[in-house]
Amino acid sequence: MAIVSMKKMNLLAMRSDSRPILRLLQRLSCAEIQMLTPQEREAYPHGDALSVSEEMEKKLAAVEWAIGALKKHVPPAKKGLLASFGSQKPQITQEECDRVLSGKAALLETVTAAEDCEKRVGELNAHAARCLAAIEQFRPWEGLDIPLERVVARRSFAMLMGQIPTGNLQYLREGTMSQAMPVELIEISQQRTTSSVLLFVHTHSMDALDGLLKQAEFAHAHFPGVQGTARQNIDMLESQLKHIDSQRAGLREEWARLAVNLPDLKVLHDLYQAERLRRQAASQLVETDQTFYLRAWVPAPKVESLVMQLCEIAPASAVEITDPLPEEKPPTVLRNSWFPSQFEGIVGGFSMPHPKGLDPSFMMAPFFACFFGMMLSDAGYGLLLALFIPLVIRIVKPRGSGRKLMWVLGLGGVFTVVWGVLFNTWFGAGIRPVLLDPMQQPLEMVALCLGMGMLHLFTAMGIGAYTNMKNGDPWAAVFDQFSWIAIIGGVVMLLLPGLLNVSDVWGTIGTALALTGLALVLLFAGRGKPFLKRIMGGLGALYGITGWLGDLLSYTRLFGMGLATGVVGMVINMMAGMIIRRGVVGLVLGVLVLVGGHAFNMTLNTLGAYVHSCRLQYIEFFGKFYQDGGLPFKPLHGETRYVDLSAADQ
Repeated sequence: MAIVSMKKMNLLAMRSDSRPILRLLQRLSCAEIQMLTPQEREAYPHGDALSVSEEMEKKLAAVEWAIGALKKHVPPAKKGLLASFGSQKPQITQEECDRVLSGKAALLETVTAAEDCEKRVGELNAHAARCLAAIEQFRPWEGLDIPLERVVARRSFAMLMGQIPTGNLQYLREGTMSQAMPVELIEISQQRTTSSVLLFVHTHSMDALDGLLKQAEFAHAHFPGVQGTARQNIDMLESQLKHIDSQRAGLREEWARLAVNLPDLKVLHDLYQAERLRRQAASQLVETDQTFYLRAWVPAPKVESLVMQLCEIAPASAVEITDPLPEEKPPTVLRNSWFPSQFEGIVGGFSMPHPKGLDPSFMMAPFFACFFGMMLSDAGYGLLLALFIPLVIRIVKPRGSGRKLMWVLGLGGVFTVVWGVLFNTWFGAGIRPVLLDPMQQPLEMVALCLGMGMLHLFTAMGIGAYTNMKNGDPWAAVFDQFSWIAIIGGVVMLLLPGLLNVSDVWGTIGTALALTGLALVLLFAGRGKPFLKRIMGGLGALYGITGWLGDLLSYTRLFGMGLATGVVGMVINMMAGMIIRRGVVGLVLGVLVLVGGHAFNMTLNTLGAYVHSCRLQYIEFFGKFYQDGGLPFKPLHGETRYVDLSAADQ
């Protein structure tokens, strides 16, 4: 439950040492470089880091494109069942980095060659598309043995080629016959509802025929500049397509040859990416001809080690470490033991705590896992999560937020096993509950959920009281937190004699507590105002008891989600049982329904348990004390996409 203290580092060093210093900061990932003020930047000339970064962006984009293009021409590697959860990046040594950088020119030529191949592929595809389109135009006239260039108008007659709806052919024939036109109509081919026809007509009848052709929806076919028959043109185009296919085969061989360089291109990409990050960081420095100045936020525990290493690589540098000024807002870094640290991503998903506030991870973690377990509530599902998630983490080795999220699910699985055992729910079935049966004892289950919710809210109020006392305002803790704890706790104690048949002393004590709390809220919720306005403010604050009631009722979702998991699991078991009784085929189908149904139920309710657990933390818990507004710590880092460069100097 700690927020790491941050220090401000001012570094003045020789300009020649800027590259090794930035490399060190990137490798350690412990310094967030600050953008200097415009006045500070105007006071010194600036280097050419920005222009170099633009050039590098182009190189990086080209290499990244080449990697994506070459991946398509590499046979896919066989992957195991868990490969979909992530993959471990291969670790690259300094010697391999040096080898890749020494061959950088050849790798960039590979990128250029890949671009040429892609251009040629595009040209071939366009040529093939044109050939196919032309073949489709010639195909209806394949049966016409007259060269297309001879289908023209002559002195005494004309030849017309065109297409007409098949249903209009008879109309056209009858029209020419009824008008005694000297016309010969030959049907060359038929495609679905359209016929391709050749017409021979005397030139004196052309005008009359034109009107008839329009009524018959005749569409003229023209092949300007084409020599030979349609069949000859189709043969020529198909020959061109074969030649295109042979060229494509050659390009595939070229792609395969270029793809040999894919591993080195990945290394080069990540080296460029690391260099780009350093260049971007360098753009935030101010420089003179001989020196440069850098300002950064550094976590206090890492200051001593960082200063020692800076002095080793840059003995002429001057380092000043200071505390943040009152008006400054350093970034927030959380530090917790292993268990609560896995839940830091949930805190960051809401908002980072203020640097002067409290990190709620320590107190939130057990409640989150507990609520997750109550909502999933099936010991069988929890056991699968508790066993499967650590196995996935061990094999896949995810990093960062992904690793923490998986541990949250795994730890939630452990708590699910506990609650599933107490409720005796195992894959939707059970014999005898250890604690209670949610479906047979709903009122007791609701009472348990409300009790857990009250403990959760009282913890939040306690953290708020601690924060007020830490900030030197103990009366705020009394008037704003302990007063409400007294009211809610007093009301509960007041109800105990009627609910649990206990001594009336509990009711007397509860009445006293509730009245004391009400008096504190009424008199001091509006403290600092005139008496009348103070009382009005107190009355308004007392209306907040409806909000408390709504918050408490929110915890009934623990019962609802857990009940949904159990009921759906029970229905799946009943369906599978009815199917299994129907012979061998029924046995196979029943097992499939059983496995698939429980897998679906587990996945859906795991997601629901996670989302609703987050909701209870964000709305009910954080709303009572949380001071957000912190800025996430963004150090200069060496995160890569394809390979692990942590063993190299990048």
